[in-house]
Amino acid sequence: MLDAAELALTIVAHTDDIETALTQYEAAMFPRAKAAADMSAQGLDMCFSPHAPRESRQLLHEHGHTRRRRRITCIVISPGQRQAAQTFQASQSSLTSARGTMETTLSKR
Repeated sequence: MLDAAELALTIVAHTDDIETALTQYEAAMFPRAKAAADMSAQGLDMCFSPHAPRESRQLLHEHGHTRRRRRITCIVISPGQRQAAQTFQASQSSLTSARGTMETTLSKR
């Protein structure tokens, strides 16, 4: 919502020049988006590291989540296994889509 509000304000401030409005908006948005993307990438790397459970627990403790009732489960896999899992997920998605298309086609007959 912050992005939408900032974009609206810059457009209103530069109604005569939309490119200036977009440039001004992007100057504020890109650094903020990069910081969020970097944090997300670090989190993903942490979940797939050899020390994932320990690092996840440490991160939660650093942010005040110290309850021991919940277990944190991270699957430790190699980059090759990760690529294979992503390929498998993509192929499953394609199969589901193809199956839906085929069922729709057959139901029209």
